[in-house]
Parts: sequence; structure tokens; C-alpha cells
Amino acid sequence: MNYQAELTFLKNILENMHLHVSILKEPYENAEIHDLGIRKIVHPDINYINYIKKFCDFCKPNTIYKAYDEFAFNYLVLKLPFETNSCLLVGPYLLTSLDENLLLNIAQDLNISPEHYPYFRECYNNVPIVTDSSSLFTLINTFASTI
Repeated sequence: MNYQAELTFLKNILENMHLHVSILKEPYENAEIHDLGIRKIVHPDINYINYIKKFCDFCKPNTIYKAYDEFAFNYLVLKLPFETNSCLLVGPYLLTSLDENLLLNIAQDLNISPEHYPYFRECYNNVPIVTDSSSLFTLINTFASTI
């Protein structure tokens, strides 16, 4: 079944909402897109391809996942049907704005060095805030039920 038109429509809506949308599929060459490169600050030796492969292998068909990571980033993930190890990834996004104190606390918990902190903060400045995540989930759920 071909759902390219529906996928393009969904991507356009999400991008108009300033949300990052990625289609992750083997060989996962675009794996770094999902976290704006911030994970490399904390885990400089991370292999993004292996990280995303494990993640996509974990996802089951017909299931939408709400994911939350150590950076307080949120994601929605859906394994795409009819394709081997291919996932739709929406995010990262935040559910609320982070003030400087909270961001400093996260940086401290993650052992972010002072030299990396400006880039770390800039990453957060580029992550959209979704105040109504139920609408976003409804949108992804509607897409999933359509395809």
C-alpha cells in the first residue's frame, strides 16, 4: 500500500508546527537528526546508527510510542507499515519551557562542561514547545489509522 501522499501531508503539518520530522530507515544514515547532535556532547563515542537501529527494532507495528529521554526531550514514534525497520520520528519537543535554572540542573546532571554549555543551551532554544501534546498525539493517531 502506498501512503506517500498522507505522509507528505502529515510532514507538512508538523513542519508548519515547527516540529522536527524524520523518517528513519536502514541504513539509518540520518540518525543524528533526531536529537540535534546534543547526545554527542554527553556521549561522544555514541554510534547513532546502532542507537537508532536498536530503537527501531524495539518498536512494534500498530503502536505509537511516546518517548522521553535524559534531555527532557519528548518524541512520538511510529513504525511505518510495509517497510522493514522504518520509523516515523516526531521530535524532539518540550512540553514546557525550561528556565535557566532548570537547564543548568539538567546540564549538571548530565555533566555538561562549561565549554559545551552554550551549545547545549542553544540546542534547547531550537527545540519547539508543544503545550497541547494531546492534539499532536491525535494527529499521529489519525495518520496511523489512515495508513
